[in-house]
Amino acid sequence: MIRTFLSKGNKLISQAGAGVVSKSSAESELQEVNNKLSALRKAIEFAEKI
Repeated sequence: MIRTFLSKGNKLISQAGAGVVSKSSAESELQEVNNKLSALRKAIEFAEKI
């Protein structure tokens, strides 16, 4: 999975990945992962307000 939440005990773990191909650059792949993690953080912030 590219974006994942895992609830274990009292911890919520999030992870994100990217599809690395021959033309990928490390910087752009890192930015892609950070963008995905940011979306997960925003989802948690939204859920806390409900």
